[in-house]
Amino acid sequence: TSISAKTGADGKAVAADVAQRLAVSAVRDTQSGRTYIKIVNLLPFTVQTQLATLGFSMPAKATCKQLAGAWNSSDARPVLHQDVDISQGLTLPAYSFSVIEF
Repeated sequence: TSISAKTGADGKAVAADVAQRLAVSAVRDTQSGRTYIKIVNLLPFTVQTQLATLGFSMPAKATCKQLAGAWNSSDARPVLHQDVDISQGLTLPAYSFSVIEF
């Protein structure tokens, strides 16, 4: 699985060195058959991304859980998004951890 940061919140392209502050990994639960893609945005701004997978296909829609807040926040709460159209990319809030499940 790879991720590319297309634009920041201001619509401008994200530089390659800034895009290195994005991390992604994928795991598959062999017992349930569920796949989980985990994405971390360590940037202080929202980023619009596009996911590309290697070795497995992704459905058009999935469940996404996001935890976001200031880097020093102690009261951030996860937000659940159902039926997210991940084929169109994903918006990652600043300082966030996202889990896509399908």
